[in-house]
Amino acid sequence: MKRKIGVSARIWARRLLGLGDPPRSIAMGAALGVLIAFGPTYGLQLLLAIGLALLLRVNKAATVLPTFLVNPVTGPPIFVLQYLLGRAVLGGGTEAEREHIRRLAEALGAIRLHEFGASIREALAAGAELGWGVIWAVLVGMAISAGALALLTYPIVFRGVIWFRRKRAERRAGSRAAATPAAGGKPPDDAAKST
Repeated sequence: MKRKIGVSARIWARRLLGLGDPPRSIAMGAALGVLIAFGPTYGLQLLLAIGLALLLRVNKAATVLPTFLVNPVTGPPIFVLQYLLGRAVLGGGTEAEREHIRRLAEALGAIRLHEFGASIREALAAGAELGWGVIWAVLVGMAISAGALALLTYPIVFRGVIWFRRKRAERRAGSRAAATPAAGGKPPDDAAKST
């Protein structure tokens, strides 16, 4: 399973780095996608990513791809970590708040398409119990994590696209050089090889 995830991540990274747009457009799209994924947009990420990519004229695929980082499996632990980050910045917090956050994270993780109405009602009920202290801490944690990760994403993807394109050009030049005969020499004779 671990190997399958690693292979899949490599394939998606190659697809992202191999997109045809300029490196700036791809990097801006990826940074925007990370900002949306880790921001307070749970459930609206895909729509926001496509809309903002069109509006800002950045690569749409590079914007949409990072939004899948926060999903029903990864979202609840990320949500709890964002709450803890917000609490660390704001200070305070009670055991009751942490219990409410845990319940909400479980409810968000339990959202299923076949029981969508019931699972959304449960998540909304858990969210209604939070109170402004918890919501404020989560929003602060989301702003910090989304902003920091987006700022890190841009230079990494920008340099990655340039590196990937340079390596691809070197590979292509190497394979062309190997396929063509040396200057001034004769092409290999197939008949001489077969005898």
